[in-house]
Amino acid sequence: MAGDTTLLENTSTGANRYLWDFGDGTTSTTNAKQLYHAYCCVMPSGYAITLTAYDDKDGTSDHAIVGSGMGPERGALSFWFAGSATYGPTVVAIGSVTDTIKSATGIPGSCGVAGWPWTCPVGCANFQLSPGAYNYSATELTPGTHTWSGSVIITRRCCVKLQLL
Repeated sequence: MAGDTTLLENTSTGANRYLWDFGDGTTSTTNAKQLYHAYCCVMPSGYAITLTAYDDKDGTSDHAIVGSGMGPERGALSFWFAGSATYGPTVVAIGSVTDTIKSATGIPGSCGVAGWPWTCPVGCANFQLSPGAYNYSATELTPGTHTWSGSVIITRRCCVKLQLL
């Protein structure tokens, strides 16, 4: 989840310095065998975490990928209704792209845990977009009395969840 801190632990032996690449554009060099890293965003398919262990005595290094695969360069966006909502099916549009919220299911699960579409294919309108600022609109189809509009900023490899109220 965004903002969560993850404990990273390496089990390499014979090294005294470690270079971590967290897969989110940040790195750290440390001599500690454990460290914590806070990720600012949820990425649909995880982060490619890479550890390089160095032995400064003889100058050797070992390199290993210790995390999951790298996600898209685009960002993710999910619109949803609370489980108690009484709205009918609603079309959400961003530019020329649309998706439909077909039912109220409550807050979606984490973005893209099982790939696209996310964990709420019926209860959410889901989008993958290039980074940037976007205007959106949503129109209830039946009974057709509710509309929403606004703007959202999409960040590379991050998920935004917007509840329509």
